[in-house]
Amino acid sequence: GRRWREEEAVVSTQSTGEKAAKAGHKGAPGTLGYIELNENHNITGAVHYFNQSHNLGDTDATHNLAVIQSFYEAFHPDPLYAHNMFKLASERGHKDATMVSAEQTLHGVHNITGNCPSAIKYIKVLSGQSNYVTRRLREAVKLYQDGNYDKAFMEYLILAEAGVE
Repeated sequence: GRRWREEEAVVSTQSTGEKAAKAGHKGAPGTLGYIELNENHNITGAVHYFNQSHNLGDTDATHNLAVIQSFYEAFHPDPLYAHNMFKLASERGHKDATMVSAEQTLHGVHNITGNCPSAIKYIKVLSGQSNYVTRRLREAVKLYQDGNYDKAFMEYLILAEAGVE
């Protein structure tokens, strides 16, 4: 029935992913890592494939390694390593990693104290990646940098109402 087709699809995807990985496709090991993590529940196997894909320059794999190091207790989390991987994924253009890096940089992580000016740099990167949010974040950052804290605060409130955290 249906379950058999789903399992067959996973096996087919895995086989195709392995061929693509052998051919040097940078995202293929990451796909295999996703299958290991979400279908086979094998964190060690997922990390193995995500590392391969990360070493080939796959930004999603870099982000996935950071997530595993942050949240998967079975893999002995390392907050500092995770923070550095989020920063690297952010530098490579990963939006979610940029948001996490901004938050961690603002509040601090592990034994690193928060740093508002550095967090603003991440927020500026994010603000360049969408339209409405871009305009509002740019305005808020500019107001803040110019010392107009009340107006900047109002812009941040508007963004919070729009769902930006």
